Amino acid sequence: MIDLIGQKFGRLTVVEFAGVKKNGARWKCVCDCGLTVIATSGNLRNGNTQSCGCLHREKVAEVGRKNRKHGEGHDNRTRLYNIWCGMRQRCNRETHHAYSLYGGKGIKVCDEWNDYTAFKKWATENGYADNLSIDRVDPGKGYCPDNCRWITPSENTARANKNHTTRKVIRGEGVSKVRQPQRIEGEKI
Repeated sequence: MIDLIGQKFGRLTVVEFAGVKKNGARWKCVCDCGLTVIATSGNLRNGNTQSCGCLHREKVAEVGRKNRKHGEGHDNRTRLYNIWCGMRQRCNRETHHAYSLYGGKGIKVCDEWNDYTAFKKWATENGYADNLSIDRVDPGKGYCPDNCRWITPSENTARANKNHTTRKVIRGEGVSKVRQPQRIEGEKI
């Protein structure tokens, strides 16, 4: 067995021997960030273990920052970004609960809007505000600049209820009113 005490592997400095397990000699190491970990000789020497995990977290965070073109993502979501994600999920993800009402009926998001930056530009130039919802002017067509607008939640609800026959029946609209029989004087009810 080779003594690794005092040697440095990535961010780890070996400080003491920690025993032998079936996968080899184990060493107690102190990371540059101050945390202590146990690592095997093999993982230290072949470069598989270079830190307590802080190096991996930093690399993942850096990749996330590089991939985020528009400044919004899972850790910095705005309402507009959530609207964009929801629109795309309803149309593209078959496991989404509303897919049958959108993507399942052929509703698609235009190619231009698959880029969030383009969608955000359109939204801000066309009156987007945090209290508004996206609406398709022609519900039979997809999400694209020529078919979308911003409306209030109450307008959205009224539009959804406008032609829904079940709701009309529940509210008593669209049903012929039954004439009440006229009461004859002296008749018991």
